[in-house]
Amino acid sequence: MLSAYNNGFVINTNMASLIVQNNLAKATNDMTFYMERLATGLRINRASDDPSGMALSSAMQAQISSTKVAQNNSQTGVSLLQTAEGDLKTIQKNLSTMKDLITQSKTGTTSAAERSALNATYQQLLSEIDRVATSSNYSGIKLLDGSNSAANSIVLQIDIKNTADNKLDISSALAAATNAGLGGIGSTAIDTVAGATAAEAMMEAAYNQVTTQISKVGGFVSRLSANVTRLKTRNENMQSASSLLTDADTAADTAAYTKAQILQQTATSLLQQANQTSALILTLIGAL
Repeated sequence: MLSAYNNGFVINTNMASLIVQNNLAKATNDMTFYMERLATGLRINRASDDPSGMALSSAMQAQISSTKVAQNNSQTGVSLLQTAEGDLKTIQKNLSTMKDLITQSKTGTTSAAERSALNATYQQLLSEIDRVATSSNYSGIKLLDGSNSAANSIVLQIDIKNTADNKLDISSALAAATNAGLGGIGSTAIDTVAGATAAEAMMEAAYNQVTTQISKVGGFVSRLSANVTRLKTRNENMQSASSLLTDADTAADTAAYTKAQILQQTATSLLQQANQTSALILTLIGAL
């Protein structure tokens, strides 16, 4: 090949062509690079694009994933507690009705036959309290039958670290609400004034116990709901930080792609011209 180089002509090496070829290859590589970014929407498509950014992004994605699981755990805990709350309120309502029956049985104007009828209703409500408490469950987990204790506690993992402050034991809100768990009210009867009087104090204590338990459930629900909100906010912030690392800037990459495309087209045209310089040898030879 004939090439003009350093104000002279050389035959073996066409430097102009080589320079243009190198720039053509660079422009083509840049086009491919930015085309991939635009196609995937990612700034980092492989570790070589940004090794430290890839490592940091991977760590963030792992934390984001774990935070979502903790968020789901908290939300599931809310659902479990709300199930328990619904059953406790049913038991509370039955206890309130039973308190009314006790008051009616105690009065002197109630006949023996009426007390017997009141007691029959009272005993049915006692059975219903036991039934609700023993059948209360969430996804197979018993809630109010007394099976939840220090040895068999329900501990929720509500954050990503395996530390005490990342867990929440909700067992205290799931104490037994059976007749036995409510002070043994199952042994009471109100078919006599004496029986109704004896049952009154026990029923009042049972009612207060269930009311306190409902308050505990509400407290845990509030804590878990607040934790869900907190984890959502954290995830939003981490997603934003991860986006800055990995997501492509479409506007900037489009401009860079267009620049590389223009350079490629220009280099292609110049390469044709650089290769044509060899035709000058014919002019020189013709002058001999």
